[in-house]
Amino acid sequence: MQRLRFLHIPKTAGTTLRDALFRLYPEPRFIFHGNIANDLRRYRALSLEQRGSIQLYFGHSPFRLPIDDLLGVDTITFIREPVSRVVSWFHHLLENKSPEMAGFFPQQQFDLEFLLASGHEALNNLQARYLLGDADYGYCQNMDDQRIVDAAVERLAEEMR
Repeated sequence: MQRLRFLHIPKTAGTTLRDALFRLYPEPRFIFHGNIANDLRRYRALSLEQRGSIQLYFGHSPFRLPIDDLLGVDTITFIREPVSRVVSWFHHLLENKSPEMAGFFPQQQFDLEFLLASGHEALNNLQARYLLGDADYGYCQNMDDQRIVDAAVERLAEEMR
């Protein structure tokens, strides 16, 4: 089976695709959990044999990663209309499905207006920043919103046919 990477951008129907991919691609696979530093440590701790046997790379990670084994691996992703993605994330948080976010969004004050006023980075071109590789690397730091979106569309056209 062809090696594949699924770039799972949060709240874009990735869990549904994950279930299908896990049926098609049994172990060994590598799952990115969203903490890039920890994910890279876990990956680098694998032996060369273990790395070479991976057929599926899956999870929350930026498109660009300092992992040479990903070069030439086909990448797929979903993108979602941005407003519906934020609404989905709001419901996800409201249902307390991300307990690690509880300190950032206290339940007694939490509503959609509070979320939108929070300035949380997931509200600002999250999908575009994932496509550009901006998880922990600051790639988009000095770019205005329009340039981020334009660069992400360019990336889609060039590399993610």
